[in-house]
Amino acid sequence: MADTDPPNLGLLIKLLKLTTSSSDAEALSAMRKANEQLAKFGGCWERLLTSHVTVIGDPFVGIATPPPRAPISEPPRPPRTAPPRTAPPPPPPRGPRPAKPRGGPALPNRYDGVCILCKKQLSAGEGLLRRDPKDTRWEVTCKPGTCNPKPVPTKGPKPRPGVGDLLNSIDDLTPF
Repeated sequence: MADTDPPNLGLLIKLLKLTTSSSDAEALSAMRKANEQLAKFGGCWERLLTSHVTVIGDPFVGIATPPPRAPISEPPRPPRTAPPRTAPPPPPPRGPRPAKPRGGPALPNRYDGVCILCKKQLSAGEGLLRRDPKDTRWEVTCKPGTCNPKPVPTKGPKPRPGVGDLLNSIDDLTPF
């Protein structure tokens, strides 16, 4: 601390910081307290500020502005091109799809029944039980992979009997 400094310069700085308060009463009170502290030591604002604050001129007044930098020349780059895209390989062919089960979710069969596909007699716990989506009836089927469905006969006209069939039927009718 210099000899001309008041011993409570820290308090004076705190009081001056309080003058920036948004409350007008607080800011005015802080300014008045700062003036009281300064008057206690027989000082004034002008002497305090000129003894501690030195105003200097622009230090860059006599210096010339540097010339602009020349652009750095780089060799020209070829335009960017995207790498050639190849089509992804096609997905592997799918195998035959398993037949969708009839009706809703399959439940274990708790009763004896006949498979609706292969007409095999199933005991309780052997097959699966499904509800027919078109009806409210329950259907019994064999477990997947164990059923051999019987071919469904095609509807249509019966085939005409051949000559051999006619002769056999005539032989059956003759009593000889």
